[in-house]
Formats: sequence, structure tokens, C-alpha cells
Amino acid sequence: MNKKNDEDSGFAALFKDAKPVVYDKYIPTRKEKHLTQLQKSDSPNNSKRQQLASVALSDEYQAHWPHNKPLSYLKNNEAESKDALKKLKMGHIPPDIEIDLHGLSSRQAKEEIIAVIFEAKQRHYPCVNIIHGHGSGVLKQKIPNWLVQHQDVIGFIQAPKAFGGKAGLLVLINVDFIEHKL
Repeated sequence: MNKKNDEDSGFAALFKDAKPVVYDKYIPTRKEKHLTQLQKSDSPNNSKRQQLASVALSDEYQAHWPHNKPLSYLKNNEAESKDALKKLKMGHIPPDIEIDLHGLSSRQAKEEIIAVIFEAKQRHYPCVNIIHGHGSGVLKQKIPNWLVQHQDVIGFIQAPKAFGGKAGLLVLINVDFIEHKL
């Protein structure tokens, strides 16, 4: 017998009592998890598709923003809303959900924004961070115009550097601010 066969038989002898490990746990991919979550939420009373269909955000609407100031918007001038926007600007309201829209088309980005606002509203999260990126600037121009049309958006500001800077927006969602002690 040669040396290689001796090593192979010695190795086999060491592990003759070993049993194969049965790996019975399946870990779904990120895409499969997302699809499963959508299927779970597709009950007749709580369908994300129904929510997406109920919110119509026009691509034709154009708001006017000052070019020399950071982007900021407040839907109404109620004292509670003004106070919340001021706290958001000062960094006292951290975002509860962050969404990164890099690489998405306008249609996909709009659907994701509607879905994340819906999710934030359902979970009573007062702040969402939307990162649109720099890129060609298409999403950077369209997203604020969509947000001012959404009934659940109270206001938004250009995100501080820690949350994306000029490539992102912090959005205030219409939830009970007293509950969150903002």
C-alpha cells in the first residue's frame, strides 16, 4: 500500500462513527421575506395594494422651492406641527424607518415611498428618512413634489449629514405627536 491510501484509510477510520448533519432550517432570501410580508398583509382589510391604489401622486405637480436654502416644507401652520418640524430640524426626532431609493425608477420609487409612509402610519412612527441620492437629480426633484401631495405627510426637511445630507429627506408623518412626546 502506498502512503496516500494509508492516510485516506486513517482519516476514514477517525470519522467512522460520524453522522451527517441534517440542516433542516431554511433561511429565506431578502426578496422572499419581502414577498412573504406582502402576502401576509394582503388581507381584504389591510392590503398594501389597496393603499397604493388609494394614494395618487401626480408627476405633473411642481412645487416651487427656494434655491438658496435647505429644503423645508410644512403642510399647515398649526402650532403642534411647527413645533414638531422645529424639533426635527434640531435633530430631536430621529427617523424610525429609513428607505434607500438608489437604483430605482421613478415609478418604483413612488411605490416605495407610498408603502413606507403607509407602514410608518400603521406603526405610529413619526419620522421617515428617505434617501434619494445625488445621481442625475430626477428623484431629488420629484420626491418633494410627491410628498407635498400625500395626505399623511405633515412636512419634511433636507436631512442632516448623518442621515444623508443633500441626498435625503426627513419626513414627518401625521401620527399622534402627544403619544410620542415630541
